[in-house]
Amino acid sequence: MPEKKILIIEDNPDHAELSHRAFIRYRSDYKVTVATHGGAALSLMNQQSYAAVLLDYFLPGEDGLKVLKSLKNARFSAPIIVVTGLKDVDLAVQLLKEGAYDYISKVPNYFDVLPVVVEKVIDKYRMERKKEQLRNRIIESERKYRRLAENAGDIIYQINIREGICEYINSAVKAVTGYSPDEVTGKDLDYVMETFVHPDDILFVKENWSKFRKNKTSGERFLPDIQYRMAVSYTHLTLP
Repeated sequence: MPEKKILIIEDNPDHAELSHRAFIRYRSDYKVTVATHGGAALSLMNQQSYAAVLLDYFLPGEDGLKVLKSLKNARFSAPIIVVTGLKDVDLAVQLLKEGAYDYISKVPNYFDVLPVVVEKVIDKYRMERKKEQLRNRIIESERKYRRLAENAGDIIYQINIREGICEYINSAVKAVTGYSPDEVTGKDLDYVMETFVHPDDILFVKENWSKFRKNKTSGERFLPDIQYRMAVSYTHLTLP
């Protein structure tokens, strides 16, 4: 099992030792490093990554808020949990606004709950990071798809089945039908069909679309392979 590295920014050696013991007692795979001030913490975080950072807000001779901001500005990939000595709601709100991921107060059972709180923060932070990475990959994939679609000579479109609207259509629609993408995107499918499908084929297309939506909703697969004639707007179309 890989180590979970925790950085504790704490000037009190007794509190640092008690925190270290609490983590080791809770799980043997924790590795705790202590920095006594903000500068030392920045130096350590430049050398290696940590699963979480515990920052004592009340460091002597240092502004805890300023240390928090310096850590956030350095853009380290680790949740920062600020340790306070008071149950101050206003302070907690300010810390969260300034970039703290969470906070914990030094209540009487602080050393008992500390590793539990930190582990929950680590798990939540990692899950959020995974979701963010997945979301970024999806966005990048959609961008690549759009670039390919825009360079295609055939009409390519994307339908929102649940909402029943055309979410996207590429620029080839202009060359083929005379309509611009802006005239189609965001429109409901009835409008799209009545605009692009030949009047003699509209009923046939609508029946197949209705069957497709019904089976898609129920979890069955029905992929209609249909052919139909398209209507062309000669008032929009530029002929050679």
